[in-house]
Amino acid sequence: MVFSTVGGATIEDTAPVNTAPPAISDSSPSVGESLRVSTGSWSGTTPMTYTYQWIRCDGGGGNCAAISGATSLSYTVPSSDAGYTLYATVTATNSAGSGGGSSPLTSKISSTSGTAPSNTKAPELTGTLQVGQKLTVSTGTWTGTTPISYSYQWQRCNSQGVNCSAFQSGSSNTYTLTSADQGNRLQVWVTASNSGGSASKYSNQTGQVGSNVAAPQNTAAPQLTGTLAQGQTLKVSTGSWSGPGPITVSFQWQRCNSSGTGCVPIGGATGQAYLLTSSDVGHKLQVLVTARNTGGTTAKYSNQTGVIAASTGAISGVVSAKDVNLPTRLVIDKMQYPNGGHSRIPFTARFHVSDTAHHSVSGALVYVVGLPYHWIGAVPEQATDGSGWVTLTINPTKRMPRSTSLVMFVRARTPQGDVLTGASTRRLVQVHIRP
Repeated sequence: MVFSTVGGATIEDTAPVNTAPPAISDSSPSVGESLRVSTGSWSGTTPMTYTYQWIRCDGGGGNCAAISGATSLSYTVPSSDAGYTLYATVTATNSAGSGGGSSPLTSKISSTSGTAPSNTKAPELTGTLQVGQKLTVSTGTWTGTTPISYSYQWQRCNSQGVNCSAFQSGSSNTYTLTSADQGNRLQVWVTASNSGGSASKYSNQTGQVGSNVAAPQNTAAPQLTGTLAQGQTLKVSTGSWSGPGPITVSFQWQRCNSSGTGCVPIGGATGQAYLLTSSDVGHKLQVLVTARNTGGTTAKYSNQTGVIAASTGAISGVVSAKDVNLPTRLVIDKMQYPNGGHSRIPFTARFHVSDTAHHSVSGALVYVVGLPYHWIGAVPEQATDGSGWVTLTINPTKRMPRSTSLVMFVRARTPQGDVLTGASTRRLVQVHIRP
C-alpha cells in the first residue's frame, strides 16, 4: 500500500479506475484522417500519467492486434487500414498502480480522395466567466477539401484544469454557464470534417467560472467610537452593506503612527471591541471591516481615531472578564470583612477585582481556599458582579482555633484562557479570628 499526506492527514493512495471510457474523435474515420483519443475520466489518487495503444481489427471487429508504434494519443490512418476497424486503449498510472480503459470500436475505415482538414489556428473560447453568461467558441482556421463542417464537444474540468469530461456535444458553438460550472474551467474539442476525413483541435481553456451573485457593496462606512485613552474600550460598527445575503462581517484592528500612516494589523484584535493598551499610547487606530457573501468579499476602513493618550491610573468604568486578555491582567485590589471573623461562626468576605488597565471587572471567577486547608469548608467559585465585587461566605470548621490569624489563598480568573497563566491572578490575604 502507498500512503500520502494531505492537510496533515495520512490517507491510502488508490489505483486509477476508469469511470468514463476514452473516445476516438471520429467514429467513422477515413484514410488519411488524423484521429485522436481522449483519456476518458478516472477516479483514484492524482497526479496520473497516461499511455496509449491503437488496436486494428478486421471489418467485423474481430482478430484485433496492437498496431506497432501507434502509442500516441493521435493516429493518422494509413491506406493499409482501409476496410478495417480501430479502437484505442488508455492506461492510467499513479503512485498506487495502474488501470485501463478502451474506446468504442470505429466503423469500417473508408478510402477517400479528398484532403482531410488540418488546423492552422486553434479555436478560441471567449465570454464572461460568470454563471448565467454565454460562452462562444470559434472554429479556428483549417485547410483541406471544402466544404468543411464542424462539431463541438464541450468539456468541464476541475479548478486545476484537469480531469476534464464532456457534458455537451453537437453543432452548437455557444453555451450558457450554469451553477454546475462555478469554480470549474471549460474547454472545447472542435472537430472539422470533410470528404477526406476529420481532425480535431482543443480550444484554449478558460479560467475558473465565478458566481452570478454580486459581492457586498458598502453603503455606510463603519464607525469607530470610544474614549481615546489607555485602559478604555473602543468599539466599531459593521457599517451598512447591500447585496444578496447572507452577508458575514469580520474585523481587523490596525495600529498607525501618530500621523495616521504606517498602519499594521494588531495580532488577535479581530472583534468589534478593543481594549486600549500601553502599546497604543501615542498612536492612532483604525479598523478594516470585510463583508463576505457567495459572490465575493469587499473591505472598507472605519474612520481613524485621534492619538491615544496615556492612562490616568484611576479606576474608570467596568469591563467584562471575557474582554480581558494579555497583556492586561486581573488584580484583586480590595477586600472587606463586613461582619468580622468570630471563631467557629460563618462570616462574609468581599473581594473587588479590577484589571491592570484600571477597570472594574465583572464576571471574573473568584475562588478561595483556607490555609491550612482544613480550617474552613469549601467555598464555591463565584463571579464578580456589575461593580467588580464578589461576596463569599466563609464557614470555619471545628479544626480552626478559636483565636488565630486565618490565611486565605484568593484566585481570580477570566472564563477564557488558562487558570494558571493568562490574565488570572492570585493573592494571599489574612483575617484575624477573634474568640
